[in-house]
Amino acid sequence: VRSRRQRQMCIRDRPSSSLDNSLFTITSKTTSTTQIITPNTSENITTPIPSLPPILSLKTDWVFKWMFGQEKHKPLLIDLLNAILQGKEPPIIDLTFNNTEQIGKQLDNRNVIFDIYCTTSDNTHLIIEMQNIKQPHYIDRALAYGITSMNKQLNTQSNWHKPLEPVYVISFVNFIYFEKDSFISHTRLNDLDTGTAISSKLNLIFLELPKIKKNQLDYQHSRLDAWLYLINYLGEIETMPESLTLDKTFREIFQKANTAQMTAQEFEDFIRRNKYHWNHLIALDERYTSGMAEGKLEGLTQVAKSLKTEGMDITLIQKVTGLSAEKIKQL
Repeated sequence: VRSRRQRQMCIRDRPSSSLDNSLFTITSKTTSTTQIITPNTSENITTPIPSLPPILSLKTDWVFKWMFGQEKHKPLLIDLLNAILQGKEPPIIDLTFNNTEQIGKQLDNRNVIFDIYCTTSDNTHLIIEMQNIKQPHYIDRALAYGITSMNKQLNTQSNWHKPLEPVYVISFVNFIYFEKDSFISHTRLNDLDTGTAISSKLNLIFLELPKIKKNQLDYQHSRLDAWLYLINYLGEIETMPESLTLDKTFREIFQKANTAQMTAQEFEDFIRRNKYHWNHLIALDERYTSGMAEGKLEGLTQVAKSLKTEGMDITLIQKVTGLSAEKIKQL
């Protein structure tokens, strides 16, 4: 196990990607260290992590939460939200991050965990999600998120004379959900006969990332298009459009996503914030592998049992299934 100083030297000495200042072109691809010592413990504990790409993709949920869900990156989130909500809400000046885990009031209630949950300075509630796995009832889930936020407001109101504050559930979904060409959908309560909005308090916004095409984005003139370009393609491109590199916010996004440009402290902070997510993924992978192995063994056992019933020689069954003679005799 290496000392803290040795780890920092190792991180600092990693090969750096050289960037063309005008085009932000990656000319060297590297991966990061594969483990980190858990800080602030009396034991030397290692946490395995996946190899990091040279440029992190904002479509990866834990990268998205790391980039936009912490206090020191708050200006980035405000810029993104203002681009999405332009013309819908007044510009966001400031916001406060809320607890992302909402605990059910009853023992049998399910807890709700948001990716990012914040409240603006004018009390608009915002839930932001990055969803990569297609779910048949994701709209129900988004509704549940919004209702959870509204219910929390009710719990703090002394009476019904004070109106509820607006709630927005903004979902970046990496799959196609709606049968229309537009990649953005904004839903709220409307009268079915007249189409008139009944209430603007509960809003669901879906941005379908697969529908976004590079050649259809006007990222030079549209702030939202520029953001969508970064979110959809940052982990794939090797050259950034020059118009984006001239923007301070987008230049900061690129630099933070560039793992080779991270300082030792930034890199350790990044690993520390995401190690629990990686441990969860590792546990799921181990369960999947174990389940596959158990399923394969069960299938081979059934085959061997059938062949034995048909009177096939045990030696031949061994060759077909790979099971031991003892195992086959017990069937």
